[in-house]
Amino acid sequence: MVDQTLDKLAEAKIFHLVITGGEPLANKPVLFSFLKGVEARKLTCGINSTLSGLTKSDAEYFQESGVMNVLISILGSDEKKHDAITQSRGSFSRTIDGIKILKNTNIPISANMVVSALNIDDIIPTSILVKSLGFKKFFITRAACPSNCIDFNELRLTREQFTGYLKELHAIQERMGLRTGFLECYPLCGMKELLRYSSFLGRKCLAGITSMTIGPTGEARPCSHLDKVYGNIFKENIREVWSRMTEWRHQSLLPDICKSCRIVNYCGGGCRMEAKTLGGGINEIDPFAEPANVEYATEQLAILHRRKLAKKDELPKFCRINPSLRVRNESFGGVFFVGDKSSGLVESPVMDFVGRLDKRQIYEVDFLTAEINRSLSSVNITKFLNRMFKEKIFVAISGDHV
Repeated sequence: MVDQTLDKLAEAKIFHLVITGGEPLANKPVLFSFLKGVEARKLTCGINSTLSGLTKSDAEYFQESGVMNVLISILGSDEKKHDAITQSRGSFSRTIDGIKILKNTNIPISANMVVSALNIDDIIPTSILVKSLGFKKFFITRAACPSNCIDFNELRLTREQFTGYLKELHAIQERMGLRTGFLECYPLCGMKELLRYSSFLGRKCLAGITSMTIGPTGEARPCSHLDKVYGNIFKENIREVWSRMTEWRHQSLLPDICKSCRIVNYCGGGCRMEAKTLGGGINEIDPFAEPANVEYATEQLAILHRRKLAKKDELPKFCRINPSLRVRNESFGGVFFVGDKSSGLVESPVMDFVGRLDKRQIYEVDFLTAEINRSLSSVNITKFLNRMFKEKIFVAISGDHV
C-alpha cells in the first residue's frame, strides 16, 4: 500500500508530502517505509507529530532520510494542562523527551499549540516553555471544529477570545523574539488591525488549490477537516480526483458578501469548514468575519502596499536558477516548487522563459532584464524579478563566486 501510494503521487508529480495523523509514530514500520519510499522517489516530506515515543535511532533515521521539518504539537505549559487535553497521562513528558532527542539533529523544528476554550488562558506560559526548549517558531492556531463533532460550543473561541488571542500572538513575537503565526486561515475583516498583524498576512486557504488530504484508505479531500470525499487515488488517477475540486479554486463556495468584497483576493474568505460546522453551511460567512470592518481593513492594506512600494529592494548583480527548483507543467502554465513550499502558479510564457535558462549557468541580472523585456513584454520587470528572488526561484550569487 505504501509503494502504491507513493507511485501514484510521484506519477502525478506531487512534490511535497506532510505525513500526519493521528500520530505517525504510532505505526513506525509504516512511517519508516514511507520515508524510505519518499527518498527513493526524490520527493520531499515533513512530519506533524507529538514526538511521543521518539527514540534516538528514530531521530537519526528522520535525518538520514531527508525529513525537511517536523511540526510538534504542544497543547499546554505543563503536564496537567497538556495531558488533560490529550486525555493521555504522561503525554506531556513523552513530547518533551522527544523534543530533546530531535534537537540533536539538524532537522528544523517548530511548535504548534491548538487553542480552544480549554487552553486559551495558557498561551503566554506555553510560549515561555517553547522558548525555553529552544524553538524559533511557535504557531498558535485556533481549534477547528471537526466535521464529525456534534457540539463544539464548549470548545470554540468567542469573538472576544479570538481578538485577545491575536494580540497575545503579536505580543509574543514582539517581546520574546519567537517567530509566531497560525496554520489556519482567518478572515482579514475579522483580524481588522492589519498594520499590527502584518507579519501574519498572506495565509489563505489552499485546500483544493495547491494541496489536498489523502486518508489511509486512499480517500481524497481538499481539506483535512472536510467530510466530503472527492475520489480515491487507489481506484482512479489523482488528476481525475483533483479535477473534481474545481469549486475550491474558483471561489464557488464563498458567500455572496465575500465574492463581492474588495479584499477577497488577499483574504480568501476565511475557512469554509468553520462556516459549515459553526455557521450553518459551507457557503455561509466565516464565524469570525466582520464585514463592517472591510473598509478599515482595505485602508490598512493600502498603507502596507504603499510602504512596500516605498521600500526599494536592491537586486543582485549575478544570479542563477535555484538548483532545487522543481517544476510541474499544467494546462494554464505550471507550478514552481522550492524546498517544501509552492512558489506560485505561473502562466505559460513565464514557464517557457524559466525553462530556457540553464540551472548550471550564472547570469547577470542585467542580461535577464533584457531577456525578460524581450520575452515577457507585458510584465513589470522589477516586480517580476523581485518575486523571483523572494520566492527563491532565482538565487543571488556574489561576485566572488562568478
